[in-house]
Amino acid sequence: LASMPTIVGRVLAELDSPRGNARTIGRIIENDPPLTARMLGVANSALFAPIDRISTAERAVSRLGVGEVRNIVLATSLLEVFRHSEGRLDVADLYVHAVTSGVVICELARRTHHPGVQKLGSADTFFTLGLLYDLGLFALNQALPEVLWDCIQLAEANVESLPEIEQKIMGYDHSAVGALLLQRWRLTPWEIEIARWHHKPDRAPADARAIAQLAHLTGVGVHSLNVAPQMNALVRHCSLQSIGELGMSAEMLADFIQGASVFAERARALVEVIYSQG
Repeated sequence: LASMPTIVGRVLAELDSPRGNARTIGRIIENDPPLTARMLGVANSALFAPIDRISTAERAVSRLGVGEVRNIVLATSLLEVFRHSEGRLDVADLYVHAVTSGVVICELARRTHHPGVQKLGSADTFFTLGLLYDLGLFALNQALPEVLWDCIQLAEANVESLPEIEQKIMGYDHSAVGALLLQRWRLTPWEIEIARWHHKPDRAPADARAIAQLAHLTGVGVHSLNVAPQMNALVRHCSLQSIGELGMSAEMLADFIQGASVFAERARALVEVIYSQG
């Protein structure tokens, strides 16, 4: 399985440390010129619309805040780790799907008042949950590309979902692979649990069920946007239990999905900025 770049591990550790500050975090980032370039490119883009140009990593941390810097570092590093994969799935499509999931789950979290969702804090903290919950697809596309492709072909010709086909063919699915990889990368328990359970949210442990259900509904929304047609077999149904337990209704979710194209546009703009930084 792919390794997280050492510099990213150091940045995340410093971001999570109570002693971390903009100067030390900025100095670590600036030890990696490509990471610095990508972060500054995003920070200076129209997505954040700074009043004046941000020219150093330290200033970016001060201006954007720890949460946004964490989002940017993980989003740009995800592409760096997997962009040269030679699998049958287009990494660009996988990446658009991941970033769109990150944007959509933030917006859906803002509309959800369940305490199991609210305990994670600001809706913006959900971006990396959405970004990483299908990380296992990136990993399998790199490590077992032909097996994954066979599973996708079978799922497209079948009423079963891709995770169900993977389980039959391999004995595990990409959710399990993603959770294992996130454990190795030492990311948060919530990022690990959401990866493990988002395709079977109603079976998730009680303390993780709400965020797994939120991720499942995010997947339904992203599926409806058709941002990555090769991954349409990921979702075959919408859990009515998830809708009800999160205090939503089918009509509320349908209204959200109907207006979700603006979130897809925002995600594509972010992807274009990141790709433009090489």
